[in-house]
Amino acid sequence: MMKLIVLFITAAIFLNRCNGDEDECKKKTSHLAPIRLKNDILCDYTSNVRPIFNHTNATVVTVKMILKFFTYDMHTNSLSVHNWLSIFWRDDHLKWKPSDYENIKQIHLSNYEIWTPDLSIYNSNDLSSHPSALSSVDCLVVSTGLVVCVNPSRHDALCMADLTKFPFDKQNCSLRYGSWVHSGEEIDFKIPAIPVSTGDYIPNSEWKLLSVSVQKFPGHYNCCPDNTYPSINYRFSIERHSATQAAAVIIPSLVLIIITLTTLWMNPQELDRLCLACCNLIAHTIHIQMIVWQLPSTGDKPPLLIVYSRDSLLLCTFTIVLTVVLKAMTQSAKPSPAWISTVVSGVLSNRPGQWFLLYESSLKSIATGVKEEDTVNIIESNAVSINKDWKLFAKLLDRISFIGFLITYVVMFVTFIV
Repeated sequence: MMKLIVLFITAAIFLNRCNGDEDECKKKTSHLAPIRLKNDILCDYTSNVRPIFNHTNATVVTVKMILKFFTYDMHTNSLSVHNWLSIFWRDDHLKWKPSDYENIKQIHLSNYEIWTPDLSIYNSNDLSSHPSALSSVDCLVVSTGLVVCVNPSRHDALCMADLTKFPFDKQNCSLRYGSWVHSGEEIDFKIPAIPVSTGDYIPNSEWKLLSVSVQKFPGHYNCCPDNTYPSINYRFSIERHSATQAAAVIIPSLVLIIITLTTLWMNPQELDRLCLACCNLIAHTIHIQMIVWQLPSTGDKPPLLIVYSRDSLLLCTFTIVLTVVLKAMTQSAKPSPAWISTVVSGVLSNRPGQWFLLYESSLKSIATGVKEEDTVNIIESNAVSINKDWKLFAKLLDRISFIGFLITYVVMFVTFIV
């Protein structure tokens, strides 16, 4: 019995206090119309309740982005959008007659004093903090109940970098907004005719903004067939300014290719060729390390430039091995095998083969190999011809390697730019 009495007394005190607070709120008067207006419209206002008389109706919230500038960090896979997020809706609890307050038609209120939509970022790159997209800001309230909040903010979204075409890469990043608590039957987000304003946009020095598209997702999920959870997705398409990267990365790669091909054109008997090939290998190594240092790890899809530099490094290494083998071949004192003599004679037996080897005494070798006479030369001895077969065969391998390298580089280049 005593417990019931105590409970009744506590409830009576609570109701008395509530009524007392409400009475005190209504008793607050001022000779200043703005103060009276603010006291009257916030007297029994609750910021936790949706501002609509019929709770079965949805509150329509229009969202417009005024883009200022953006940054993109491919190392952290983060897109940072600096913008003014303009949101407006109609609050049925914030209406008044301007004639009752000296014809005041609008007033400024802080967003924590009134109801504001819980607009949040769904794909934030940092989920350790609250995902709210709105911060503390003053809102404009019109006598008709229209509320306009322009929130200056920075929103960071997770955007995985696709560096396959680096430095000519394009990134497609999204910034997705939606309600964290309310369903689509409670808050209906609306996209205006011009969803993104870029009139005050400041261009990025590293990335070029190609386009910004906006799409509303209805938010139908199998888990919740009776409710929808709509969201607004801002899709940013950006492209890297590649002029600097092309000068710092692409041009050196082409220079290294020219050096590799030049090395193959040199005489393998000369020491200069081996020295140049070794210097080329060191330059390739430094160049690929520089590229790797600039780029983050990209998982199972490495940039084509890395693959291109890796293959070029392997070809450069093969050039050194080929140079050593050809030099040993040309200095060999052993007679060449019969198949080498047959191959050399077959190549030199026609004009394209003679031009291919660029050998002045090719006609003598032809005569030796096939035992025919040329109109201007006499057949040399077989011993002298056999000693020359090593040099001719080495030169043949050198020329074939040069053509093979050239075709390989062309294919690699076409694969890179397509």
